[in-house]
Amino acid sequence: MKNIQFSTHSPSDGRGRGNSKTLFALLIAASFVLTAMSFMLADQNDNEDEYVLAAAPIGPSPTTEWNFSAVDADGNGVGAGGGTWSWVQSTKTLTLNNINHVLTDTNVNTALILPVGSTIVLNGANTFKSSYTGLSAAHGITVSGTGNLTITSTTGGSLSATSGNPTASFSSGIIVSGGTLTISGNAVVTATGGDPNGLSRGVNATDITVKDNAKLTANGGTSTDLSSGIYVSSGVLTISDNAVVTAKGGTSASGHSYGFYRTSGGSIMIEGNGTLTAIGNTRAISYDYAVSNGYKYYLNTTTSESTEMLTGNGTDTIGSATKYAKISAAASPAPPGGGSGDDDEILIIAVVAIAAIAAIGAAAWFFFLRRP
Repeated sequence: MKNIQFSTHSPSDGRGRGNSKTLFALLIAASFVLTAMSFMLADQNDNEDEYVLAAAPIGPSPTTEWNFSAVDADGNGVGAGGGTWSWVQSTKTLTLNNINHVLTDTNVNTALILPVGSTIVLNGANTFKSSYTGLSAAHGITVSGTGNLTITSTTGGSLSATSGNPTASFSSGIIVSGGTLTISGNAVVTATGGDPNGLSRGVNATDITVKDNAKLTANGGTSTDLSSGIYVSSGVLTISDNAVVTAKGGTSASGHSYGFYRTSGGSIMIEGNGTLTAIGNTRAISYDYAVSNGYKYYLNTTTSESTEMLTGNGTDTIGSATKYAKISAAASPAPPGGGSGDDDEILIIAVVAIAAIAAIGAAAWFFFLRRP
């Protein structure tokens, strides 16, 4: 049988060679673009709510706490009022969209429990509230164990966390034991302590960082003991970029109401255009706070807002007579980092487009411009 061999030579007029190589070049470019798009689509699908059901019962029931420290798989679902949530186990990320989880069972002491190292991503308005009236401590949101919690949003989403009213212990809107609470992006967070027969704290953490354009409002409730908007055990409250923090102590039967309260070694650091407003019936800040040189601040010996602006000279101190204090750093910060997901997607598309153009150019050079 006669063997059939394909010639490697082009016709003498060059048309076949030009057409075949043009087609080949286009196929290479098209395959590159399609491959890149497949990676983009795969990445996009990974970010969608295509998860299996969570291992623990997380649902709209107003009698059940949401305990993600007991979850061992990805999940998503619907909360009361039609809001939605999703959980990614590998990153411990809880995304909330208009969740309204208000407990009606007075025997459940915490509305939301998260494992250490978790991140809450906010979309829309979200609420977690405990109605506990028992003997144990009560919280709106807590971290199981010792570790950190991050709350963030790129859409201006909000979160309200409110504690129950225990009869023989303390309550916190948000508590992060032995770790750092970080609030970032455009998140708007309100944390309110309950009205316990004990201590009431809006936010309770070792360290608290509020940055970017985030806002935190922390309110202590009516207490038989100490009531504070923010309670820092031994770390630092850091307010940076354009972040705004308001801390207000509630009514205290024992005469201990503070906007910001620290134990041994705690302190306040304000940077960029960060602003802190502290209000307490006893005093705004539980220790004598030295105002940094050039910082703007307002003081009042009552809890009413002051309109008289002062400028720190490095030696001015906010002391025990002050019940209202507003402090703003003077320096203008660099634009907050951490772009939105839309920005990331645009960047990916731009990179793919440039790479595709480069591939087409390389193919054109290889087949048409280089010497045979």
